[in-house]
Amino acid sequence: MSNTDMAKIADLAKGLAQSAQKADSGGGSFMKFTKFGEWTWGSEGTEVEENALWAIHPQGFLHGWIAWGDKAHNNNGTKLGETMVPATEPLPFENTLPEVQGSWAQQISMQMVCLSGMDKGTKVSFNASSTGGRKVYHDILNAVVEEINNGSQGICPVVIMDKSSYTHKEYGKIFTPVMNIESYKTLDELTDMLSAMDGIESEEKFGKPEVSQTDPKAEAEAKAEAEAEAKAKGAETEAAEEGEEKAPRRQRRSRRS
Repeated sequence: MSNTDMAKIADLAKGLAQSAQKADSGGGSFMKFTKFGEWTWGSEGTEVEENALWAIHPQGFLHGWIAWGDKAHNNNGTKLGETMVPATEPLPFENTLPEVQGSWAQQISMQMVCLSGMDKGTKVSFNASSTGGRKVYHDILNAVVEEINNGSQGICPVVIMDKSSYTHKEYGKIFTPVMNIESYKTLDELTDMLSAMDGIESEEKFGKPEVSQTDPKAEAEAKAEAEAEAKAKGAETEAAEEGEEKAPRRQRRSRRS
């Protein structure tokens, strides 16, 4: 990516800062692409619904490094450190990273939100250090840069998760992640969609807010209904009391017979 392209992304990031305050673009869950060629998200490994649409928030492009333990240090698979910066900033030099009992690998990250299907409203981060994952990241980022170069306002890619594969001489069939861009949303469109989805979620959790009635006619009608209800209750009470007085007499008369 040229310095000119990076400068355009940097200018874009300045405009994105305000929108990020209006709508949360990230989430606590992670999107993963497994070695079996499956896209999953969350701690329970929920499989991504086929043909579901996912929007990528352009401010969520990050790159950097992640450190993992290895067999040589008897800590294989242990996460030892992570350094991530926005895509608008240069990738930190590897020789500036702290020493670890393992090794550092380049990592990318994208923030996404589901726009359709059963997972609608789900917000995730796609982090990857694999060659395939980093290629997807660069393909999407370059596509956004191309939209900017063309003067388009639609800079938020909407993708469908897919996969590809190739045959490795030693390891056999290897799956690689693919994100097919179906369309683009403007930043305002995506912000509005996120706000709308957050509003629906709030209603489901807490119910719809009560609307206060201030119309004079409605207030008069409500008052009349309340007075009528009070009179009806008063009549019912009088009838009940009269009935209680008569009932004992009938009971007493029945005992004498």
